[in-house]
This record gives sequence, C-alpha cells and structure tokens, in this order.
Amino acid sequence: MSFEKLYKGYGFSPKHVTAHIDNYQVHTDLQSPQGAANLYILSTADLIIFNGGDQSRHARTWLLNNGSYNPMMSVVEKRARDGQVILAGTSAGTMIMGNPTYGDGSSFGQLYFAKSYGLAQKQVSDGAVDGSGLEDVRNGTDCLLNDYNGGKMPGFGYVLNHIVTDTHFDRRSRLARLIPALKNMNKRYGVGVD
Repeated sequence: MSFEKLYKGYGFSPKHVTAHIDNYQVHTDLQSPQGAANLYILSTADLIIFNGGDQSRHARTWLLNNGSYNPMMSVVEKRARDGQVILAGTSAGTMIMGNPTYGDGSSFGQLYFAKSYGLAQKQVSDGAVDGSGLEDVRNGTDCLLNDYNGGKMPGFGYVLNHIVTDTHFDRRSRLARLIPALKNMNKRYGVGVD
C-alpha cells in the first residue's frame, strides 16, 4: 500500500512536495513556479513527513552548502517553531531531524573505526565523494575498508542538541553504530527507534 493510500485511509489529504536531490535548485527556489507550488503546500500543511531513503539527500535538498536552511526550509522551520505544523519522519526522515546527522556503513565497522578514524566529516555539497552522501572514502587498516564506516553532515537540528538517534535499531542491530556516534559527536543520550 502506498503512503498516499495509507494516509487517505486515516483521513488525511496528502500532498507531495516535488523538491528532491535531482531538482532542488529549481523546486526550492521560491521564485520558480515549482518552488511556489511547493511553498504553498508547506505553508498550509498541518503535518510534514520526511520520507525514508537517505538522510544525506534530505540535507542536500533542504540545506545550503554551509548547512544552514535554504529559503524553503526556513519557512518550514519558522512554522514549526511557531507551533503551526508538526514535523515527523520515517527512517532517514527521522535521522535528518538531528544535527549532525550520520549514517551509511555497518555497525561493526563504525565500532571498529571509532577509536582511530571516527565518522567521516561530510559536507552538504554536490558530488558523492566530497558531499551529498554519507559514504566514507578513507581506507582503514587490516581487513576493514571504508565501506564499513560512515559519515556525518549537518542535519535539521530538531532533536535536542544532546541527543543522537538511530533508526531500524533492533532490526539492523545498530547499538554498535549508536555507541561510537555518541562518542564521536559528543552527545549525551542515544535513542534507538524501531
């Protein structure tokens, strides 16, 4: 069942914002027809849900290169701060709520790399190697290579600053991913979400 059918079944009137990593420059531009249409949806919504997939794609779509909100996300942030809209997310949509956000790699790899390498610092910029992705391209030692580690980059900052989250927590055995993330990002509490 699609999310649209699911939400309609619960009595919602879902609308789809067309901004994503492939078209964000036009579809988040408040002066473009697409941006204006998206702005109308975001300005009148009671609830905004960020979907799953890859939190770095949310970062690229909704943040500027320096990690601050783009003009469209600034509207969302103001509405959320003023209590006019509820923000929610599933999977990557939950992960992007923190700042920084992190991901990719395996739990074992991140635990292994935590002492000597830590999460790779990534930027919100185009290009999978230097930005727009959480993959770690540094090589490790012994038998573990970069594919087992992960990266961190700016997120939305809606989770309290001393908390870091991880999703699919039990199903994907991510306790070992959350522990090094807590240390690497100097957070006090970790919340695993299933």
